[in-house]
Amino acid sequence: MASKIISGIASIEVNTSDPFQLFYLWKEEAFRCLSKPNTLNVMNLATSSKDGCVSNRNIQILRYDPDGFVFLTDSSSRKAKDIADNPNVASTFLWCYSNDGGEIITKQIRLQGVINKLDLDQTKELYDAAPTFRKIRYNVCKQGLIVDQKEIKKIHDKILEDVENGRILEMPSYVAAYKLLPSAMEFYYGYDNFTADRVLFTYRGNNWNYVHLSA
Repeated sequence: MASKIISGIASIEVNTSDPFQLFYLWKEEAFRCLSKPNTLNVMNLATSSKDGCVSNRNIQILRYDPDGFVFLTDSSSRKAKDIADNPNVASTFLWCYSNDGGEIITKQIRLQGVINKLDLDQTKELYDAAPTFRKIRYNVCKQGLIVDQKEIKKIHDKILEDVENGRILEMPSYVAAYKLLPSAMEFYYGYDNFTADRVLFTYRGNNWNYVHLSA
């Protein structure tokens, strides 16, 4: 006797015209179910140079605003240079986990929009709120430079020793804050062997509208 085929159609229930509300509902469930919930704040960010060369990397979101996603980085990094030349970006959150019912969940949120550089006061506020290990990292690393790992370790260990002796780590001048303001947010949801659903929100005329898309 042939084994039973398990299949079906997953469906995203949309009860809001605000995609940020749906994002936070998804984030809340993922936080409850993920074994390492700190990965929730990891977003893959794709940027493009003025010549059209695309690069991507994972970054840590430090603040969720009602209209966007905020992070800190080195203003001399490749992503910062790309953003200065072309602020149009794309990004992805990907959360995979078993939910309370034992289903294997895959949720992805894709964003498209522009990135704005934030002012110095907001940058310093984010830096001051950062844990000590991250402040050490900001002071040790200048992104993209060719380095000698032994030399970097010496610098790190000296800064760590100074911090343990009471040194306050001031924010380096090259640390900058940026906010991604999405104009499109696409939600993908699948579980087990079920065919996934996609919902695309687009922002036009001061309103969000959405449609379901074939997965």
